[in-house]
Amino acid sequence: DKFLFDGGVIYFDSSEYANAITTFQQLIDDFPDSPYTDDAQYYIGYINEKKLGYYIQALLEYQGLINNYPDSPYTDDAQLGIGNCYYVTYDYPHAIEAYQKLIDDYPESSLLALAQYSIAQSYRKLANYEQAIIEFTKVIDNYPESDYPASAQYYIGYSYYEALNYSHAILEFQKAIDY
Repeated sequence: DKFLFDGGVIYFDSSEYANAITTFQQLIDDFPDSPYTDDAQYYIGYINEKKLGYYIQALLEYQGLINNYPDSPYTDDAQLGIGNCYYVTYDYPHAIEAYQKLIDDYPESSLLALAQYSIAQSYRKLANYEQAIIEFTKVIDNYPESDYPASAQYYIGYSYYEALNYSHAILEFQKAIDY
């Protein structure tokens, strides 16, 4: 099992994604109780999402990881991946649900700020600017030490701009400049 996992990683690192998926799947099939199966399942989902753009397949792989390996250290990453797959396919309501599930189910995750930011962007893409502003404000208030508050502040201004509320947009853009 270790040999297959290492081989899959080598293929992944060499950008030989079809071979990596085949090798990781062989590990899952041949060694279902291996400590590497959840890692392999995550890699398959990640490759499908980030490298190949097969979002439906990635959704299935990520959901399989969460269902079959609930104690895996990759479950929060998989939940984020589910949201990302919905987001990139313009299914913003499902993306919001998936990102919120990450926040609700994995309160210790290092991905919370990104999930909250992604919720806000999803509402902005839905042209629900009022809710987007609320969600961007949560990023600033709840995750001030993350990488996202300055960008969230900018998008608060941008959301006001998109909503044609130019006077508020100017004030919020100024806050972004001052950030």
